[in-house]
Amino acid sequence: MKFKKAVTMFLAVVMAMSVASVPVLAVEKADAYGKNNSGEVIRSGVLPNGIAYRITALTPEEIQEMDELEAAGHNTSKLSKASNEFLIWSGKELVPIQNYEGTNGKQIGPEFSIYPNNKVEIRVGRLSTVMPTVNIGISDVNGSWGDWEIAVGAEQKVEFSPYGALDAHRYVVKVSTQEKESRSASFAIYSKSE
Repeated sequence: MKFKKAVTMFLAVVMAMSVASVPVLAVEKADAYGKNNSGEVIRSGVLPNGIAYRITALTPEEIQEMDELEAAGHNTSKLSKASNEFLIWSGKELVPIQNYEGTNGKQIGPEFSIYPNNKVEIRVGRLSTVMPTVNIGISDVNGSWGDWEIAVGAEQKVEFSPYGALDAHRYVVKVSTQEKESRSASFAIYSKSE
């Protein structure tokens, strides 16, 4: 009898400790597409090619800047208000539906390099309710590799940071969607110094 009580008490303690240690309980609740407005990181990691990525919600200032770019017809001569950012490209594009392998996509913007201590940031504007997410890909221009971050929501941004030898590569950004319908969406590509 004492053994049963000891085991029951031990299991209760283990269960209480595991519930108390779940970090997700301390994070602001996100919607179905992982979007939150607190500036918290939605997802992050390292792609198979060694490029680190981080997805966060746009700040109110970044949303306003996206709106201004769209209202100005995506005039890329406009510099970002932040001193550590440079606008590479801005535009509205029809986003293709991804193929079975998930390897297709439409290139947006020109090719570019990411220099040491810099990163590239792709901002997504407002999205249609029939296309609430897009896939953002970064590829080497010679086509030797390409990796995707899928299901990026409206008013979110994806930051890509290369490691070591990867900074010498030339890159392109591609977009697609895994939704059933395709729509146009606004994007902006920035180079940011850290």
